[in-house]
Parts: sequence; structure tokens; C-alpha cells
Amino acid sequence: MELARLKASLYQCIYTWVVTHKFIKEEKFMQSTNCG
Repeated sequence: MELARLKASLYQCIYTWVVTHKFIKEEKFMQSTNCG
């Protein structure tokens, strides 16, 4: 289902953000990502 795929993509995005946020500033992360 398309919705399930979208959900999985969103969770992956959030997980990546949480992990990355520990290492670099939010501004730099958002600039180097298509997340959101």
C-alpha cells in the first residue's frame, strides 16, 4: 500500500534526523537533506 510506504519513509526520516541531530547543528542538517 502507498500509505504504508509513506509511513515507513517518514519514520526513516525522523530516525535519521534524531541520530544526526546528536552530531551536527539542525541548520546544517536540514540544508544537506531532503527530509521534510
